[in-house]
Amino acid sequence: MVKWPVMGMRAVALAAALGSGEPGGSAAGAAVLDVAAEAVTAFLEQAAAVVPLGTEGAHLDLDRVVAELLGRGA
Repeated sequence: MVKWPVMGMRAVALAAALGSGEPGGSAAGAAVLDVAAEAVTAFLEQAAAVVPLGTEGAHLDLDRVVAELLGRGA
């Protein structure tokens, strides 16, 4: 992921380019997002109020999620 601040019509925006990151990879499945930095900040503040930094593991069992995504059950 590549991110950079953007000055434009909005006061400040965050642009992020997402893709596979594979060398020589195609643009298929890639996305460029342009979001108001204020909206990102508000979202992150709300998320941190619900799940404080460092307590993520108590709220989400990533091993189970990955197993389910891979069709291996829980």
